[in-house]
Amino acid sequence: MEEGVGKEAYVAERLDHLGIVAGVCREIGLAEWLDAQDSQSHERVSVGTATMAMILNGLGFSNRRLYLVPQFFATKAVERLLGPGITADDLNDDCLGRALDWLYAHDPTTLFAGIAQRARRAFAISARQVHVDTTSFAVTGEYEPDPDAHTLAVTYGYSRDHRADLKQWMLALATTRHGDVPLFCQALDGNASDKASLVAAVEALAELLRAAPGGCRPRGLRRRRPAVRGGQRPLQRRTTSLGSRRRGCVVSSAGAGCQGTKGPAM
Repeated sequence: MEEGVGKEAYVAERLDHLGIVAGVCREIGLAEWLDAQDSQSHERVSVGTATMAMILNGLGFSNRRLYLVPQFFATKAVERLLGPGITADDLNDDCLGRALDWLYAHDPTTLFAGIAQRARRAFAISARQVHVDTTSFAVTGEYEPDPDAHTLAVTYGYSRDHRADLKQWMLALATTRHGDVPLFCQALDGNASDKASLVAAVEALAELLRAAPGGCRPRGLRRRRPAVRGGQRPLQRRTTSLGSRRRGCVVSSAGAGCQGTKGPAM
C-alpha cells in the first residue's frame, strides 16, 4: 500500500506472522550458527541471513522465483526481520543463489541436525523419546537417472498417497515426542525400503545425539501405532514398504548404545 504526499511516497511496511518466525530464528541462533560454518565468507548478506530470508519467503505463502524475492520483501520491515542495513534489493537471486550453492555443498543432514539441536536446547525440549518414520512425495515428469551425479532415485515405489502411477521420492524424519521438534531429516530414494531406512535413520540419529553436548543416548526401538490428532495424520503415520505394512518407531533413551528390533512385518 502506498500513500503519496506531494512528491514523497511512503510504503507501509508489514511484519504479520513473519515477526514470530524471525523471532524464533533469532532465539535459536540460526543465522549465527550457519555463519560460523561459513567463516570464509565476506558477502554483504551472509549465508545465515540469506537462509533466514528464504525461510521467511517460504513461510510468507509465496512460491515465486528467486529473482522475485526482493519484490516480496519490498513491503516488509526487512531490517526488523533480518537485521540492520539489510534491504529488499540485497536479497536478489545472486545472493540467494550463492547461499543455496553453499548449502548444497554441505551435508544437509548434518546442517539440519545442528540447527535442530540448537532449537531443542533453546526451548528445553527433551529427546528421551523420539518418533522416527518415513513418508513419500509423488511427482510428475520423467526424472531420468544421472549416472555422474549423486542424486536421489526418483522412481516408482510403494505410494502412501495411493498414486502408484507416479514416481516418488521419500523422506525420513525424526521428531521429539514432546513438542514435535524435528531432530533428523534425510531424503531417500523413491523405492527405499523401510526395513533398512528406518533402522539406518535411528542409528544416524543416535550418533548425532551422542555427539551433541549433553545429548541423550537412544537405546531401544519399539513399534507404535500412528497418532491421529485433530482429524489429521502427521508425518509419523503408517509406514509401508513395497506392500508390507509396518508401523513407525519410537526411540527411547535410557542408557548407552542403540539397538533396533526388526520384528515381523504387519
